[in-house]
Amino acid sequence: MYDDLGSVYLKTAQFAAAQGTLLPPAFEKHLQFAFQNARRRPWAAVDATAAGDLGADYRAKFLSLDETPLAAASIGQVHRGVLKAPAPRRAKGEKPFQDVAVKVIYDDVRRNLVMDLKNQRILCEQVNAILELHMEATIVAILDEVEANLPLELDFTLEVRNMERAAALFRKRGFGDVVIPAAVPGLCSESVLVQEFLPGTTLAAYAAKAASPPPSPPRPRVERERSYSDDDADAGADDENAAPPPPPTR
Repeated sequence: MYDDLGSVYLKTAQFAAAQGTLLPPAFEKHLQFAFQNARRRPWAAVDATAAGDLGADYRAKFLSLDETPLAAASIGQVHRGVLKAPAPRRAKGEKPFQDVAVKVIYDDVRRNLVMDLKNQRILCEQVNAILELHMEATIVAILDEVEANLPLELDFTLEVRNMERAAALFRKRGFGDVVIPAAVPGLCSESVLVQEFLPGTTLAAYAAKAASPPPSPPRPRVERERSYSDDDADAGADDENAAPPPPPTR
């Protein structure tokens, strides 16, 4: 059901499943669906949001912008694009970039946020009572956390500031090999974030690979040398002195 409702409900499922020991293992396993690709929205809806925030002519700043989403999440989706003019990176001397990821928040998420949060709390309370789960405190803790933090995720200007702060912190601490994508000035708003595209893999795929046991190394091939006894040597000498076999008879 949460998969069908999407948006706020999917975000809550993600939060609940990511808490480790907050829920029984069976519940966490079932909620893993929330981390897979969510349902994607038509390009027309995404385009309308981007045009409303960045201006009707925003696409003129792109050489190309793929209308097929690269990925979709609970509250928005990502498209890949190429800028006409290269955007600068943070550090001086670094080569500017043109390949970008365009992240857009779904318009209805913010519009329906208050009602979705209210309905979700009622639904969870009823399910807990009907199934006699005795998880009142856990459910309240999860919903309170989602209600406090989800509105912050609906503002990409906060994400841009956090990206800049994180990048500065990693540079200061000497972690230069940690790369945080740079946002493109003039192409970011509350609902749209255009940032440097960095290829990679998902955390879930990385964690699964790290958890799998390494392949067993091939067993070394050992060549065993035969040890010869004195009896073997005598037998070999007898063979050398033996008469040749008779020719075959016809």
